[in-house]
Amino acid sequence: MEMRLVLLIVFFCVMTRLVGCQERRFWTRTSLNDDEDDEENTDRWLEDDEMDRRIGEAILGRREHDLDNSDGVFYDKIVSYRNKRAIDASRSTQANAKSNQQPIELQPSQLSNLPKPSIKSTSIREKSRRFKNVTIGNGICQSIDIRNSATGFGIMKGCRVIEGFLQIVLMENNSEKDFQPYSFPELREITGYLLLYRVNGLKSLSNLFPNLEVIRGNILLTDYAFMVYEMQNLQEIGLKKLTEISRGSVRIEKNPTLCYTTTLNWDVIVSAGENVIKDNGEEASCPGCSHCPKGYCWTSQYCQRTEKPKCHVQCLGECHGSTESECYVCKHYRHKGKCVETCPSHLYAYLSRRCVTKDECVRMNQLRRVYYVLEDGQAWRPFNGSCVTHCPEGYEDALDEYNCYSQGMRRKGREVHYS
Repeated sequence: MEMRLVLLIVFFCVMTRLVGCQERRFWTRTSLNDDEDDEENTDRWLEDDEMDRRIGEAILGRREHDLDNSDGVFYDKIVSYRNKRAIDASRSTQANAKSNQQPIELQPSQLSNLPKPSIKSTSIREKSRRFKNVTIGNGICQSIDIRNSATGFGIMKGCRVIEGFLQIVLMENNSEKDFQPYSFPELREITGYLLLYRVNGLKSLSNLFPNLEVIRGNILLTDYAFMVYEMQNLQEIGLKKLTEISRGSVRIEKNPTLCYTTTLNWDVIVSAGENVIKDNGEEASCPGCSHCPKGYCWTSQYCQRTEKPKCHVQCLGECHGSTESECYVCKHYRHKGKCVETCPSHLYAYLSRRCVTKDECVRMNQLRRVYYVLEDGQAWRPFNGSCVTHCPEGYEDALDEYNCYSQGMRRKGREVHYS
């Protein structure tokens, strides 16, 4: 009896390893003439695995400074995550609603124990949940992660600018009508990146973000500020007001029904970087836009605007008047309702977009810590006209951690604070 039990355990372990190999896309060569095909497929599969890994890291809460560490243990997490995509709907937006909560990296054993998605139970739970807004004042919101259900968009109410990233991911049980009640015309700017990944039922972004103009790319997902990946039902991007991606490039890939990716002049939007646009819908089968200048368009109805609007020189994008106070997005900094090129000498530049006092800079540490913005041990501190998270080269943290001092001055026995 004991021998049978041992044999059964050994058989189970062997079968588990074989299944794991298949999940990790290992393969064997079947012919001596398959060298070229194998090499091409190998490169493509490795590239796909790498992109899956990096997106997986983002949506699981991996910090940006770890993105280049492709350790096998974490890769196993992504494989497990990809094969068990059920995410606990009851946790879908608690990371946005609870202050001072760090993101959790789930272990493979935890992922396997997550409940299967249930449309009925999810809808009941979502209707009864109140989403806390992430606005920190004057329409400014922190990083936002929306997943599992379209009802999570309620957290974005009132956001004019997102200081951080916006991730919209993993909505497998939604239909087009679920997104129709949500529109955010006030949102004009995202300082980090925008990621859309595996959101079923969503066909266009035109109603969600009709006035999004600027993605600054201060935070990137690898090298990308705008990524649309594996969106099965998306037919058009539709961000007709988007005119500026200040840093980072674009990756739009594996969206089988997506049109109008090659009818855009991305060079007038993306400041620098190499865009990756491939494996999307067949443009030949998409409605045309020959009526648009040079054939550039977001959709068959909206032509791409390639000329800058006539606004004040300090405006970045559109405006509702001719003065520096009437810009929707500032080219540099906003201070007392005006767009300015530099912050006044008694203030500090924060996130390259607004001016704050010394106390306001330090109080940023009291906000909930958003992953990809602050690493462990980092803190916002005023230094040399800017509100920074770490001291530059040649300086070290002061004892109160909210200042920097010169290494040279400390070696001489004198501690000099810069703020």
